[in-house]
Amino acid sequence: AIAPFIDSKEKKRGKAHDDKNKKNDKAEGPALWPLIRIVKVRCPAKALESGAVLVDLPGTADANAARSSIAQGYMQRCQCVWILAPITRAVDDKTAKGQSPSSLLAAIYDTSTVTFVATKTDDLSCNEIINALHLEDDADLLEIEDKIMEYRRDENAQRHIKEKADAEGKKLGQEFRDKRAIVLEYKEWIRALKDGKDFEPTLTAKKAKGNKSQKAESGKKRKNSGDSPNAKRRKSNRDDDDDSDLDSFIVDDDDMSDVESVVSRLTESDKDSDDEQSEKGDDEVVEELVEEAEEVEEEVTVESLKTKLTAAEEEARAIKEKLETTKNTARDALKELSKLKTRIAKAQRQKNGFCAKARNEYSRDSLKEDWRAGVREMDQEAAMQKDPDNFDPSFEARDYAAIDLPTFTVSSRDYIRLTKQVEGDGEPTCFSDKADTQIPALQEWCHSLTISSRERTARSFLQKLKTFAASVQSYLDDMNNVSEVDRAQLRQRWASDYEDPRKPRRLQQPAPAHNYHNPEFDLDRYLAACEGEGEPQAEAPSREPTPANPDGVASVLKEKFADLVDEAVSYLHDSFRAGLEDKLKIGSATASEMAYETSMNFGNSMHWATYRAHLRRDGMFRRDLNTELCLPLTSSIAKSWGEVFEQDLFAEFGRRTTHAIEQVIEEIKDSAALGLRERCRVQGDLAKVDAQTALRAMIQIVHEALQQEQKEISRSLSPHVKEQLRDVYTRAMMERGKGSVARQKDVVNNGVHGARGDMFAGGANILMSKLAIAAETVGKALDDSLSELARKVEVLMSVLWENINTTAEQLVIRSAAVEVMAEISQQILFWIRAEEAHRGQGVLV
Repeated sequence: AIAPFIDSKEKKRGKAHDDKNKKNDKAEGPALWPLIRIVKVRCPAKALESGAVLVDLPGTADANAARSSIAQGYMQRCQCVWILAPITRAVDDKTAKGQSPSSLLAAIYDTSTVTFVATKTDDLSCNEIINALHLEDDADLLEIEDKIMEYRRDENAQRHIKEKADAEGKKLGQEFRDKRAIVLEYKEWIRALKDGKDFEPTLTAKKAKGNKSQKAESGKKRKNSGDSPNAKRRKSNRDDDDDSDLDSFIVDDDDMSDVESVVSRLTESDKDSDDEQSEKGDDEVVEELVEEAEEVEEEVTVESLKTKLTAAEEEARAIKEKLETTKNTARDALKELSKLKTRIAKAQRQKNGFCAKARNEYSRDSLKEDWRAGVREMDQEAAMQKDPDNFDPSFEARDYAAIDLPTFTVSSRDYIRLTKQVEGDGEPTCFSDKADTQIPALQEWCHSLTISSRERTARSFLQKLKTFAASVQSYLDDMNNVSEVDRAQLRQRWASDYEDPRKPRRLQQPAPAHNYHNPEFDLDRYLAACEGEGEPQAEAPSREPTPANPDGVASVLKEKFADLVDEAVSYLHDSFRAGLEDKLKIGSATASEMAYETSMNFGNSMHWATYRAHLRRDGMFRRDLNTELCLPLTSSIAKSWGEVFEQDLFAEFGRRTTHAIEQVIEEIKDSAALGLRERCRVQGDLAKVDAQTALRAMIQIVHEALQQEQKEISRSLSPHVKEQLRDVYTRAMMERGKGSVARQKDVVNNGVHGARGDMFAGGANILMSKLAIAAETVGKALDDSLSELARKVEVLMSVLWENINTTAEQLVIRSAAVEVMAEISQQILFWIRAEEAHRGQGVLV
């Protein structure tokens, strides 16, 4: 149903295609896929139960530039990458092997976010796998093969029995039909004698002697044997008592047809003999007739015919019994053949499954080892560039054996057949158990990838709900035990909206309303600024109303938070410079030295038409010259880039922010009257928990936004190189005529060589500039979010000094609300204990 919207129309070549599909092409009209940005499919799939979203990308090496661009765009936003390739070429697939750890880690994809899935594991050749993996002497495989050979021998034996029985049955069937025709002729003859009619026997003519008229016409019969015997037969409706002896020989249309066939064969034989006799002399014919007459020793009577009929019936019955026995033998052999075919198919499926599992295990080990080797190579390159003089290739920078790339070898076809999802698709060809297809394991892995985000969201919600219930319950309990004087004292000291009546009233705009129950913020407007070409212009900050009390909780916290944000931004700048600046300089120098050779090798490694297609698309077609030119630079910073962004950049900021909040709450408690200090302690603890929950959520959002931003920044080198070489590609495409291919290569190679210095140094500067912009953007986002957090803390503490309504109606409402909050708190406590009990098992409750 969605095929017209996602399939690109391929060019059809050949007259057969043109003639056959001309009408269909006119009916289909223009292609729709260029107009489709995205197709969303929602279904109750087990793999998606945990909230994961799978995006099927066309591949970064797609021949279609539009599809390749879409894949690149999605890879900038995805949290996990699944690399798929058929298992027949998974070990040496370009996408699998080309996506080395250095290229992936350069885009902050680490081993925890990359998964390899080898597909079509049911597509195999057992002989090739056995020879390739040297499984000839495997005991399990030999047992399966012996079983198959035994079944094959039994099958050949049963087939031989069936063929022999079929041949014997065919022979007996013909004998039975011949004997039955003789029986029927005897019956007709007996009826003719009883009726006194003439009868001309055809099947038994040489063994019988009739009346004179029969003798006289016997010679005529031979010469006129071409006449149909049906013309001389006369059917009788009379029943004979002797005919009841053999019910199986009742004459019907089929019986008569058998008789006619037998008669036809005999008459043809007689005709041939008559033709031979016509060539003989008259004396020889007379002599033969005399001899035939002498052979007949008795006169044909009804009694003699009945005796012969009985003997013929007995012979026919014996033949029929043999025929039934032969048919039973063939039928039994056919049943055994069917059983043996089922057993052979089952054993062959076991052999296929064994070979598939062996290949799967080998492929998984090979892919994991290739990944470890790539990580080791990346670490060695980084170490050599950092300190070439003291580089030791034997030094292991990490425990590479502990790196375990998640790898799955799946067979979706056999899984569908085992689960009967599609009718009429046949039986599975390799696997008999769904677990062997590894589809269930891949589904569970998909669930596990979302556990961290689901746990974080669930715990955050649970903590917020717990804090809210406790805060409401604390506010409503014992409100009347606090004097109004004590409340007024706290309000005058800490309320931001409090105005001293002795000071003149300041004119100001009313403060905007805030949603204090949603501490999250939106970074889209800040991150969107980084997509421009130059440095984004900072937005004019929104003018906040001047607080009536500059010493209020929110005002004090904002001042403290402003200093903390400045320190956090400075720390980000220092981390980026310390971790990446030197590596970028070294990498840009290396890329500059290798640029000419890379460009020359790129042009010499492909057909001239393919090379021209790359130039026409600014270096991007089946390969990307811009990316290959940047590879020395990205490889040199890959390890350092990952280390910078894998560390917790906001850990110290979070601790200092929490300390600032706790310090202000302690000051509020110390300034309160003795009657309010216990209430201040309880409410302060609730405010701390709620503020910490909001702070963690805010830092998580900022961290995720920074990770997303750094992914996009890490991919900005290739577009920069592409832009720097755009004029070179254009000049190269202008070359035409004889020798144009060589001139095109010279233009590109010389252009790359001439622009290499500024191109890579400028790319390194762009990376650092964008990282600096990202740090400032994060600082602005933190500043806005912490302002909201400061107001939230004041709202939480304001229950200590707010005026209360003490009417009877309000007291009843408060009492009911306290009961509801107590029930909610009890349920939350149950959830927390259940989560702690299942945490060790990885189960989220």
